[in-house]
Amino acid sequence: RVHLAASAVNQCRIALAIAVKYAHGRRAFSRDGAVGPGVEEVPIVEYQVHAMRLMPRLAATVVMQVVVNERKREWHGDVDAKEVHVWSSGLKAMVTWHMSEVLQECREACGGQGYKSDNRIATMKSDFDILVTFEGDNHVLLGVVSKTLSAVYRSQKKRNRYSGYFEFLNDADGILGSLGTHTDVTSPDFLLCTFLTREKRLLLHLDEELATRAALSEFDRANATQMLAEELARAHTERVILEMFFDQVNKAEASDELREVLRLCGRLYALHRIAGQSVFLRYECLSSAQAHKVQEEMLRLVAEVRDNSLAIVEGFDIPDCLLAPIALDWLSHNSRAKL
Repeated sequence: RVHLAASAVNQCRIALAIAVKYAHGRRAFSRDGAVGPGVEEVPIVEYQVHAMRLMPRLAATVVMQVVVNERKREWHGDVDAKEVHVWSSGLKAMVTWHMSEVLQECREACGGQGYKSDNRIATMKSDFDILVTFEGDNHVLLGVVSKTLSAVYRSQKKRNRYSGYFEFLNDADGILGSLGTHTDVTSPDFLLCTFLTREKRLLLHLDEELATRAALSEFDRANATQMLAEELARAHTERVILEMFFDQVNKAEASDELREVLRLCGRLYALHRIAGQSVFLRYECLSSAQAHKVQEEMLRLVAEVRDNSLAIVEGFDIPDCLLAPIALDWLSHNSRAKL
């Protein structure tokens, strides 16, 4: 599962390198509506909708690459087999689903060019979509995560002392009580606090729902709460990904400029997750005003990532032989002389 997650990230990097480079080179329409020879058209990456399609996924891929690298290092170290089983299940599910989404969005963002076999993205999607099923269906793997979390929580709740997965619950009132005081919704503190709040409230809700169904068989009790349990597993995995990413960035030997770009990616990743999931509002993890601010700030960070996107995909260091013609010189590749 660790290696499947690594493979999935690699496919994301290739597809995004192709789509981002194409978006910077492909132009459409002028700023003043003028048409004709000599009119300068706008690179499609500058259109907000197009940037919104690619940049959050680019940021998420950077985040997942950092986390996968660390998990690979842990895998080769001295780790508890049961703990590896749990985190690798959640990681494989989230990363391979991300890959499937990235390949589809990159394919569409390149228009008809993205469907041509020599531009790779369509065939990559066909070849690698199976990763969401290899080593366990992703929904089943999230069930493994939620079952473990629920059992560990019930055991630790009896002692009223938490460790491991739920160590943050020892100071939950202090950590989560400050949620409404944050004014900067892009700060790592706010983002981590919001993710922790979601996880805690889903955990408590699942525990309550299981308790109210105590008279049912174990199967019926689990089946009646399966969707809630999957939300908890997703919340836990995404929280761990975000937490580990910021921790690795803070410890990395990197220039201030690189560290800032990495943090930018982490902040956009988190905001995009918050904006795209109703669970944060359903469980009152942020106010309505904060939700509006999340959307505004997400669009601002999309523009910032866009301005750094060529440097980011160049940093992936994908050889030209693994890219596509549209990532290099799409005009020459589609010239009449070659048709």
